[in-house]
Amino acid sequence: QMFEKRYQSPRMKTFAALLIFIFMVPYSASVYSGLSYLCEIALGIRYEWAMLAIAAVAAAYLIAGGYIASLRADLIQGIVMIGGVLLMVGFVLASPEVGGFSVGMERLTGIMEEAGILSLDGAGTAQLIGLCLLTSVGTWGMPQMIQKFYGVADQKAIRAGTVISTVFCAVISVCAYFIGSLTRLFFTETPAGGTDQMIPIILDRTLPVVLLGVVLVLVLSASVSTLSGITLSACSAISMDLIAARRKQEDKSKTLRQTRLLCLVFIVLSFLIAVFKTPILTLMSFSWGTISGAFLAPYFLGLWWKRMNRTGAWAGMLVGAAVSLILAAASGFDSGSAALFGVIAMASSFAACLIATPIGCKLGGAFAQVPAEFFDPDFSLQTGEGKQASAVSEQTSAGPESGARIRAKN
Repeated sequence: QMFEKRYQSPRMKTFAALLIFIFMVPYSASVYSGLSYLCEIALGIRYEWAMLAIAAVAAAYLIAGGYIASLRADLIQGIVMIGGVLLMVGFVLASPEVGGFSVGMERLTGIMEEAGILSLDGAGTAQLIGLCLLTSVGTWGMPQMIQKFYGVADQKAIRAGTVISTVFCAVISVCAYFIGSLTRLFFTETPAGGTDQMIPIILDRTLPVVLLGVVLVLVLSASVSTLSGITLSACSAISMDLIAARRKQEDKSKTLRQTRLLCLVFIVLSFLIAVFKTPILTLMSFSWGTISGAFLAPYFLGLWWKRMNRTGAWAGMLVGAAVSLILAAASGFDSGSAALFGVIAMASSFAACLIATPIGCKLGGAFAQVPAEFFDPDFSLQTGEGKQASAVSEQTSAGPESGARIRAKN
């Protein structure tokens, strides 16, 4: 909706909806895969059966609960997660392999010196920086993240949410990356199951049974919450932005049924991809790189640069998606470079937008069209109007009495 209204292009909405649905599937599969590995190691459940159970829970939860259930789960999960992750870090640091913070850092420094990765010019530095950029800046262009803003009540909630989410992200991200860096103290070589099994093995070794159960529940709730956000974003893009938009008359019940059916199809496709045990980092990076590469620049510049036009947006979308796909295919979908390719795609998209926008201005007409009403603080994506324009429109269609009620309400 945002792309259609900002750039006056229904075709752009169609393209965005298809891209979201297709490339959200591997991201969803990476979530299934990560949780299934943890269940396999911690509970002794076969990878495939664990994944099937998770898919069933996610489908039932999402189809029955919808968007509000997703928001409530996010709130409860976030509160419990902060306490759980701090306890998890404490037990990992206290394990014999680490020996406390200071001893662990000394051991880790020695291992990194031997491996030649202590300095910024060491092996894998570009990939590490790429991963950090993709999982931080890249999220700005992810539809399920942007969708959260639709549930914000007012400016006060935005200010409070900014502080709370920043603190939460700092705690969770620091703890996650920190535990990941300690894997070299537990393993001298990659486990038989691959790098995706390292963290589950560490948690199984270091955490007491009760805390391991809590962590498992936290990861399950986080995964289901993430899956619901991904699935809703992908499926509503098809059911609402493609199918419902082409109906002559609005039918909310039919749209709801179609969304639920698409959610089921999406979950099944994610399950089938995850069964093949493609590395988690590859799935996530490939998905994020393509979607953020296509959407981040047109979304960001569309909000903050009034000269940004349809020509620049199309150039950014097509170049970003193409660069991500071409680099991934040329490398044979190399997991080590997947995140870096995503960052290159995002940078290429920004460059394409900045180059093509002036060209669109020179072409004039629809190529350069920028809707002034979009920058009205009260602009609505649903109606395509600001508050005053919407009130006038409703007054005209409903008569003087309802118009007076609208003015009183405003």
